[in-house]
Amino acid sequence: MREDRCTARTGHATENLGMMRKIVYDLLKLDPAVSGMSVRAKQMYYRNNPEAVCRLLFEVVPGAKG
Repeated sequence: MREDRCTARTGHATENLGMMRKIVYDLLKLDPAVSGMSVRAKQMYYRNNPEAVCRLLFEVVPGAKG
């Protein structure tokens, strides 16, 4: 997620962005349709498929068992 190139350094920006990264990584783990992919491959998959993002947020996450 290009953490090294991040220029947010004021206030609570770094903590907020770190929390967002953790949430995204946790969301990537929930979808069984992409369970065999690497994290990088999952990121590219969702970046190129907005329908898959909607499915993840509105179908997979509400039905997630945890």
